[in-house]
Amino acid sequence: MVGQPAEGSPRGQRAIRRRLVAVASELFVTQGYRATTTKQICERARTTERTLFRHFTSKAGLFEATVVDPFAEFVDRWLASFGGFPPDMALDEQIHTFARALVEFLDTNRELLRLLMAAEFERDGSLVGVADRISAQFADGLRTLADEAGYDLMRIRNYNVEDAALAMASGVSIALGMVLLQRWVFVHSAPAPDHDAIAREVSQMILYGISGRPARSSDPGWSEPTASGTGT
Repeated sequence: MVGQPAEGSPRGQRAIRRRLVAVASELFVTQGYRATTTKQICERARTTERTLFRHFTSKAGLFEATVVDPFAEFVDRWLASFGGFPPDMALDEQIHTFARALVEFLDTNRELLRLLMAAEFERDGSLVGVADRISAQFADGLRTLADEAGYDLMRIRNYNVEDAALAMASGVSIALGMVLLQRWVFVHSAPAPDHDAIAREVSQMILYGISGRPARSSDPGWSEPTASGTGT
């Protein structure tokens, strides 16, 4: 049986870092940033605060490494995916697929996003820099996407879209609101719309708004929305 690596060895240090990341990620999401202490993290990770600060320098640095870095990586992949669709794929199907990935990500990471938004709105000095970096990266990526998709929307397909960036931002805002403010916008006595229903509505709003939508019978992408809970 192979023994555990010595803590002072490179392998041991990597193992400690992985434990800290795993424990901190769970506690930040379940308890929130402010309620989670470095002492609590270290006790669960079976190490010392001195070791934690050697790896991450601060609690905010640990938060960024455990939660924000993976978030940023997803945003990069998500934005890049729009350019990877087959050239013969219908635009409404592209936007629906893109919107569904966004809705699923938002729902999976809703507590993280609430932490980041709270830090930004409250101007929490310990996290505001992290929140600013993430929101700026997301907005910049969305603008780049809108510039690329806007060419397709306005010139190739001749849609009546004056500002592709605004159209994209409004669609993303709808998804954010439906997922993060679910209890504010849907009655509590009925199941909330599922991911596919929300993604379909977002894509339809981006493409057609409300009054410009095609009739149901002539829209091959339209399907009766189901209501089985946003978490599905």
